[in-house]
Amino acid sequence: MSNKSIVNDRAAFDDWHFKDWNDNCGNELDDVEARHLYNRVYSSPANSRERERSFIAWQAATERANKKLEGCILVPRTRKVVVAIEKIVQQQCDASGVQEPLHRLDGWRILEEIAEKVEEIK
Repeated sequence: MSNKSIVNDRAAFDDWHFKDWNDNCGNELDDVEARHLYNRVYSSPANSRERERSFIAWQAATERANKKLEGCILVPRTRKVVVAIEKIVQQQCDASGVQEPLHRLDGWRILEEIAEKVEEIK
């Protein structure tokens, strides 16, 4: 892992950790006050070690999640994606001269069937 990647990971973790702490423990109205209190809490060696262990676990979980996504694409289930799928299928049908039943061109159904097949493969 490169130094730049570690720095980016650390910045992302620090942002997440502060927000999580503030949501669960800080209860401060002002971000400046909350950040000051957070820094005081984590200036303690015991709390600082706990945060470092959390960072190591966070890195490992992030790395595992990223490995699972290798070779995959994420497709959002939005109307825009569904319309694009329907257009592509229609173009392929038109180009090949195949007359598919209308329900086969339903983009939502296509996404659902893809998700079902992925679950079967797992």
